[in-house]
Amino acid sequence: PEVVEKLVGLREGIPRKDAKEVVQECKEIYENSLVDGNPPKAGFVFPKVKFLSASKGSIWRKLT
Repeated sequence: PEVVEKLVGLREGIPRKDAKEVVQECKEIYENSLVDGNPPKAGFVFPKVKFLSASKGSIWRKLT
């Protein structure tokens, strides 16, 4: 989540509200993917992000 927050912060032209929404979604996905408080196995989060981009595409399209 910290990396996403930095990347979103570096992008120009993204409204603050949209950036906060994207970062919050990322944090929720990450927190929901933790297994016993540890990061998930490699590749576990990507399908969730891919699904989110399909279901809530407007959030992710705000970054492009």
